[in-house]
Amino acid sequence: MSLVLNGDQSHITTPLTAIVNSLANNGSGAIRVKSISPHLFGSGDYVSIVTTVVAGPFFIDVISATQFDLRASTFTATSTG
Repeated sequence: MSLVLNGDQSHITTPLTAIVNSLANNGSGAIRVKSISPHLFGSGDYVSIVTTVVAGPFFIDVISATQFDLRASTFTATSTG
């Protein structure tokens, strides 16, 4: 069963945030993001990320409580912090 939720973003009072710990190649050439603590995002969420090697909005695929992949991204360099 697939559940699709649609909503009005103006109703979001506290956006989720996560501190990026590192970026790596996910094994398929896309960027895998590792956060310091659980990020609480879900697959298909639209996130904005800004680091020294990547910036922009991306849809994501959650890998674990502290890792997610940036869809339509290309890994070019490792980054930490």
